Amino acid sequence: MEKILERNNQGITLIALIITVIIMLILAGITMNMIVGDHGILTKTNESKKIAQEAQQNEANMLNNLYEEMNTIISNGGGNEQEQPSEDIYVSLNGNTLSFYNNEKDAYANADSEEHYYGNVKNLDNYRDKWGKEKEKIEKVVIVHPIMPNESASYFYNLTNLKEIENLNKMDTRNVTVMNGMFYNCSSLTSIDVSGLDTSNVTGMNGMFSDCNNLTSIDVSGFNINKVTDMNYMFSGCSSLTNINLRGFDTSNAIQMEGMFERCSSLTSIDVSGFDTSKVNDMSSMFGGCSSLTSIDLSGIDTANVIDMWGMFEGCSSLTSIDLSGFDTSKVTNMREMFSGCNNLNSIDISRFDTSKVTSMYRMFYNCSNLTSILVGMAWTTDNVTDMEGMFTNCGVSEVTIKML
Repeated sequence: MEKILERNNQGITLIALIITVIIMLILAGITMNMIVGDHGILTKTNESKKIAQEAQQNEANMLNNLYEEMNTIISNGGGNEQEQPSEDIYVSLNGNTLSFYNNEKDAYANADSEEHYYGNVKNLDNYRDKWGKEKEKIEKVVIVHPIMPNESASYFYNLTNLKEIENLNKMDTRNVTVMNGMFYNCSSLTSIDVSGLDTSNVTGMNGMFSDCNNLTSIDVSGFNINKVTDMNYMFSGCSSLTNINLRGFDTSNAIQMEGMFERCSSLTSIDVSGFDTSKVNDMSSMFGGCSSLTSIDLSGIDTANVIDMWGMFEGCSSLTSIDLSGFDTSKVTNMREMFSGCNNLNSIDISRFDTSKVTSMYRMFYNCSNLTSILVGMAWTTDNVTDMEGMFTNCGVSEVTIKML
């Protein structure tokens, strides 16, 4: 009986142990599932880690995109690259500031009176009839929005008190063909940056900077002028200019250069040796009144088609010598006052001059008071000359030598 009880107790103990093991396994399974199951701690931790990593990556991408956008904005001057130039150009005056806009609302709001709102000037031929009436009041011009003039851009013509032009680079001149008188008589401007002007379609620059008599220097070396035919009086009257950068000037289609540097009385030297003047027919007064010029390089000048040399060097009173050996004057008809007032020239060699078509030599050497020798060649003739009045008046020349070529 005791053995039977002992066996029963052993069986109960074994069953209890098995049950205990099963319970422990169940609990362990639950625990493991909580740790590594689909909804386990480790799974949740991994998912959280993944979510955090994705959030970090998204944040990094957003920051990178923002950084790139900021760089683009900075490199394009504040984001105006998205603002296309407008052919509709609205103008208004507020106080002494003339402003250009791409919309009526802003321009009208800026005007200090109804009279000073000038509307859309897109198709306006004569700007002088608008703000020209206030020319003495205007001291500043602001190009507020990018604008694109059509044919002409002579907005600043005769603004005598204009001292500053802000955002000129916002004026897109790709369609402009005429810049005649663009800055004419802007006599209060002391400097101007025209590096942003697109001149690729311009044919006329007549008087473009004429009478800007307070400009001390100007750099037009970046101008694309291969379509320009008219350069008459382009820098005429720029009496304070001491430096002018003409490097890269493509003048191959230029026809007229009358008075181009006339009265640039502060220039001491000028290099036009790179000019292609093969089509030019008018060089009258080209350097007239350049009273401070002590040297001038004419070595590249082609005068084969020039007809008029009236006053070409008139008043160049500081020149002591001039090399004209490359001049072809076979088509020239007018040499009126060509060297008049060159009172520091001691001698002049024009032995290559062909004067067979010249009709006027009026005051050709007038007031060349230090000139003692004029050298001419066999092609020199006065057969067709009808006016020689005052040709040697106040001239110190004692002889004219015929030079055999």
